[in-house]
Amino acid sequence: EEDEEDEEDDDEDDVLAHGQALQQLLDMGFPEARANKALLLNHNHAQMAMNWLLEHEGDADIDEPLSDEQLQQLENEEREDDGEAEQEAVQRLMEMGFSEDDILHALESCGNNFEAATAWLLGDREAVSMEEEGGFEEREGSVLLQNLMNEPQLQQALSNPRGVAALQ
Repeated sequence: EEDEEDEEDDDEDDVLAHGQALQQLLDMGFPEARANKALLLNHNHAQMAMNWLLEHEGDADIDEPLSDEQLQQLENEEREDDGEAEQEAVQRLMEMGFSEDDILHALESCGNNFEAATAWLLGDREAVSMEEEGGFEEREGSVLLQNLMNEPQLQQALSNPRGVAALQ
């Protein structure tokens, strides 16, 4: 049931992103059918879709809708991208010295939000309001999290036992 709610939220976000990107392309003068196709092929990224449109404007099949097979392939690629992003997040957090079990628990608790999971692992449990409030929200102004995410030197120090000892 919770996974279904997460998927619905993701779908709503995708629709909103698609609508905004579509409007940008329409404002540039591209036909709606072409703009929709370009956005689907470029994961709703307006700039990449525009580049695709410019590169393929002379293609004979540019106005043909995507086949069911092509749509399924795009959906599979998106799922793979999500899995790779989670693996990358786990790897980055393991390099900071956290255990894989703790990382997976933090990511699950924080809706797979890397920044919120990092704050959670660092002990800033208040930065995330958990499931009883219907999801998570990052607390405004979490200085510790912002500094960690914006400073590669801090991230590197946390991956070194001597660096961690110096911070204690």
